Amino acid sequence: MESTVYVAKQRFFSALSNTFLGEVGTAIEGSSGYTNLMSIRNEYFKKIKPLIEETIDNEFEGREQSTSDLYNKLYTFFDSYLNETGTPFYNKTQLHKNLYEKVYSDREDLALFWKTQRLHYVKTEATYTSLKFDINNYKFEFDASELDHQKNNEKKEIEFHLYEVEGNILKFKVIYKDGSAKKYERLKRYLVLNKPDDIKDYIFNNIENFEHPNIKIEKNSINLKHFSSKTAFRKIINVKNIDDFLETVIISLTVSGIEDILDYLRKESLEVEEELLKEAFRIYKKQKEVDYFIHKDASSFLKEQFNQYIYDYLFNDRELNTLWDQDRISDIQKLKKVANEIIDYVAMFEDELREIWLKPKFVLNSDYVLTLGKLNNIELIEKIVNSAGFDKQINEWKELHAPIVDVDSNRTIKREWKEFEFALSFDKKEIIFIDENGTKSLNENFKNLPIDTRYFKELKYEIISNFDNIDSQLDGVLIKSENYQALNSILRKYGGEIELIYIDPPFNTGEDFDYKDNYQDSTWLTIMNERLELSHELLAENGSLFLHLGEDASYYGRVLLNKIFGKDSYLNNIIWSYTLIGGNAKKWERNHEYITWFAKDPQNYIFNKDLVRQPYSEKFLASLRKNEDGELVYSRGAGRDGERLNRKKESKIHPLGKAPSDVWTDIPYMPPQTESMGFGTQKPEELLYRMIAGASNKGYVMDFFTGSGTTVSVAHKLGRKWIGVEMGEHFYRVVLPRLKKVLIGDERTKITEKAKYKGGGFFKYYELEQYEDVLRKAKYQPVDTNNANILYNSEKLLDAIKVEQDRVMVELEQLYPNIDIAETVSNLTGKKIRNLNGKQVTFADGSQIEFNNMSWEDHMYLRALIWWGKENG
Repeated sequence: MESTVYVAKQRFFSALSNTFLGEVGTAIEGSSGYTNLMSIRNEYFKKIKPLIEETIDNEFEGREQSTSDLYNKLYTFFDSYLNETGTPFYNKTQLHKNLYEKVYSDREDLALFWKTQRLHYVKTEATYTSLKFDINNYKFEFDASELDHQKNNEKKEIEFHLYEVEGNILKFKVIYKDGSAKKYERLKRYLVLNKPDDIKDYIFNNIENFEHPNIKIEKNSINLKHFSSKTAFRKIINVKNIDDFLETVIISLTVSGIEDILDYLRKESLEVEEELLKEAFRIYKKQKEVDYFIHKDASSFLKEQFNQYIYDYLFNDRELNTLWDQDRISDIQKLKKVANEIIDYVAMFEDELREIWLKPKFVLNSDYVLTLGKLNNIELIEKIVNSAGFDKQINEWKELHAPIVDVDSNRTIKREWKEFEFALSFDKKEIIFIDENGTKSLNENFKNLPIDTRYFKELKYEIISNFDNIDSQLDGVLIKSENYQALNSILRKYGGEIELIYIDPPFNTGEDFDYKDNYQDSTWLTIMNERLELSHELLAENGSLFLHLGEDASYYGRVLLNKIFGKDSYLNNIIWSYTLIGGNAKKWERNHEYITWFAKDPQNYIFNKDLVRQPYSEKFLASLRKNEDGELVYSRGAGRDGERLNRKKESKIHPLGKAPSDVWTDIPYMPPQTESMGFGTQKPEELLYRMIAGASNKGYVMDFFTGSGTTVSVAHKLGRKWIGVEMGEHFYRVVLPRLKKVLIGDERTKITEKAKYKGGGFFKYYELEQYEDVLRKAKYQPVDTNNANILYNSEKLLDAIKVEQDRVMVELEQLYPNIDIAETVSNLTGKKIRNLNGKQVTFADGSQIEFNNMSWEDHMYLRALIWWGKENG
């Protein structure tokens, strides 16, 4: 019979393991940073478990009953404060309900914000794992081992790819859908082909003898006899880019899509009903979706809660009349000592995750978009026009002109863009104009042609080196990233410089957005609280923030803004009222949203009242009379139209229109067709024009829920500098193309005319390293000596450090071949970039970095990027 100590001990360590693996972590699969995290956690737990056992044995040697009691109490506590992902958190705690039930109620999810505000929200994701089950004599096997987990909180759809049929066993790979054309970029480079279909056809023609050092083909067990035509073969090609040193591309041959799978199975003599296949997919998808958090201060939280736990144990009603002997008091003291030691181990790991979350992030995959008129160098323009990349640039213009139709729904996602119609019959010889004296110059008709340096890698730095004080010449920066990582990474560079922030965040509406919005109220509040705190730091002293929400969330947002900005900083709660056709017979139809406006300093903020005045109504104008000078004036008896009328004397009306009010009824809900990007939550440009024109001058405008890019597009047209942050794949599919359309002139929109915008511009776009990327690349090696220092003594990202003879050098390209060192350092230090070429960068303060000669001694400030922690200096 097992001893009571053994049973209690096993139960405790089982609960404690959830701290490092979690209920979710024990089953998580796939190729990602999170699977690496599970491995790291497992190793860490193996190291600390014997240390905990040794401490307990030393403290309670020979006292079996006390040891059993200790393990039971430790189990009760740690099982209560570790959630399903292993985060220290209120989980199964009955105690807190007794302490706080008069103030908070778990029936109201909002009440949970008092718990979650001490956490960093990371993402929400379903914990898809490999599954096997039988339905109607068929066996279904789903393999999730290659699933690339989401880096952030973008909304992604899983797909099922049939890769083998073995009798009545159907085997599927589970992957996230990737409809982006960007995944073909490496293949375009490797195979020197321009279009995805050309790449697929090349593979079709060479499938039996295909060889390439960077491309791996997985035929799986698909019967290729059923795909003997190019059209059929194209459907079974799936591309996956691997972030290894060789930048490998895996081409996997699988069958996806209900109709194509059923057709393939019929050809394999299997009559599987469509409903049966759909039922199998439904069963697989019924896996739990969880929120991932990181605690901001696990040690203080757990010790505080343990003290409450001990207090409740000592002074509850049952124990009030108990006489405590010396041994019992000693046991309680030892219990607290052991618990604090365990808490320190738990907190050490959680702190490591927090440091990874907060660490500055590397800038990757950066490029520039600029119009040819920005280059005052005709020889360089000639080089661009005559380079091999220019044909690729022309192809992009043709793609920007063409409409995009969703194959599944037959819905037009993007209309034909007339601005790029020229590309259909374009003669690049016309770009350079030669006068009668033989002098060459840029043809004025082509000064607004937007070129993307991604097509001109050999000329990229020659183009960029053409600009002095490059950061000051950029009109904007577009960042693909989870927005907390972006705000945190650019804080030093842009802190105190943003004049206006507008955000339209998702909020639990259930609508079909391109990003997650099915948050619980508490999770949403946690997300917004952290980002609004960083927003406050980024704003200039005369800056302000507009928070756009529906009525379900507006009052939550107002509470957060009061907390962060102060109640006195509240300026307006703008009501955007519009007309929608509805059919709700049970209550008044909702036809408005709220935009809450807060200033950083309520005594010093920008408000350009005259730029956003609105036309007077015809009825009001008809009630006025003209004075002796022929000017319209109002006096007693005149109507009111948004003006404070002086009834005692004659007054002239304002020539620019009536004063703006906080109720906007003149802006339609849907953007005009000329603006439409086929994006569900797109806002009309007129709406953003009113805010940007009214509350900014020539400083930065920022939107870190960029969506379709309306904010940054309008800011550009109004001559403001801008920063846009977006994490979804529509960054490349929607936002980047839209800004190129803005640069060429965007001639058909109302705001283009209103802002008297003529085209032209220069902006940078890049991706940021993400939390998931760091988890994937970080190295944590077990340490045999001091076990507790497995985290502190590990390599992390020290692959970037190389010892060469008697010098220690920094080679950041060893981590990411596509790294932008200049922008990374600029964000890290706050130094603006003055000059940049392929060999070095010069910052505004005169300091320089030679990219191929970075000694550790001169660049120790990079430590925060590659080796983080409390000891990081």
